Amino acid sequence: MDSIMFCVLCGGPFDLEDHIYRIGPQNPAYQWLYDVRVLGTFSALQSSRLAGVLEIPENSSNDDKVFLSAVTSWTEPDTVPFYLGNTMYEVLTDDEDGHLLFPLHSACIDIGCRMIKSKEDRRPLANFSSPLARLYHMLRLQFLHQKYFGGLIGNDLLGLQTDYAGYGPRSALAVDVLGWWGNSHEKFLTDPFNVGTLQWVFNVVRDTPPPRGTPSSIGAPDREPAALEKLPPELLDQILGYLHPWSVIDLHYTSRMLLHRIPLDESFWSTHLKDGTLLPHIWELEDIDLKTYERHRKKDHPTFRVQCEDLCKAFFNKDIPLCNRDHRFDEVPPGYWNRCRIWNIVQELCIASAEL
Repeated sequence: MDSIMFCVLCGGPFDLEDHIYRIGPQNPAYQWLYDVRVLGTFSALQSSRLAGVLEIPENSSNDDKVFLSAVTSWTEPDTVPFYLGNTMYEVLTDDEDGHLLFPLHSACIDIGCRMIKSKEDRRPLANFSSPLARLYHMLRLQFLHQKYFGGLIGNDLLGLQTDYAGYGPRSALAVDVLGWWGNSHEKFLTDPFNVGTLQWVFNVVRDTPPPRGTPSSIGAPDREPAALEKLPPELLDQILGYLHPWSVIDLHYTSRMLLHRIPLDESFWSTHLKDGTLLPHIWELEDIDLKTYERHRKKDHPTFRVQCEDLCKAFFNKDIPLCNRDHRFDEVPPGYWNRCRIWNIVQELCIASAEL
């Protein structure tokens, strides 16, 4: 699929043309594609103005270091400019200081900021006042790197017209002709915020085999404690209080001694599942009363039980739905699949930006 303009984070279009996409433009699953914003800086805004009245568009960002437009739209297939109010702006063209405007889906911005925040929760980035500013900075770095060193062709900053190794196309831009006729492009265009009810989440957990070992089954430590293992419980608890939950989990599995000294009970898993630190990409879980849900399900399934630990471990790896190699994920909604895809793209952007 060739397009002059697309979201640089997901590769999706900003407008659906019947004769190209062969899907119903009015279908609710695709309406998110029309919800477009422009991300950049005020200097880029000033240098990118092409025509129209001299006005300062409203900044929807809470960070004065970055500009985020109100919702706009792009419906001119053969042109690059975007309209903000009555003024036309050129996007994806940098000024003399290397600043520019990026057109993005609102949903992609939201997912990108959530992903960046989940990283910053583990390792704070003091140089940026907000995840949105960080997202703009990373996109700008990638644009400039591709422009001067990567032979940038068109607007594909993140290789969205290529395939994942073993996973298939990275975006709808990389779907081949047979894929289009087979409708495999549709999941790339499905609303990543529409994941339906969460029954599929618990179905995945239901189909997950039990863990191979627990502290009781692994046995007692076979040596004397050393270093961190020697600390009194009160001091160890204080240290753990400063760590991100996944760091606590990592520490838990460091040695047999710490496996016993740092117990991860159901309260640990449920607390951090609810506060969004363990599975930040399934934020709907934060709004569910798991105990109430469990009681409701027990009416039809008496043995049903919500196991927060199993749930966290099953969904921690966001690559699994993309690779089609784990049949537990065969029935996940296409919106969740697309969310994981966009999340992983932003994660790759974080890694690439750290190396520039």
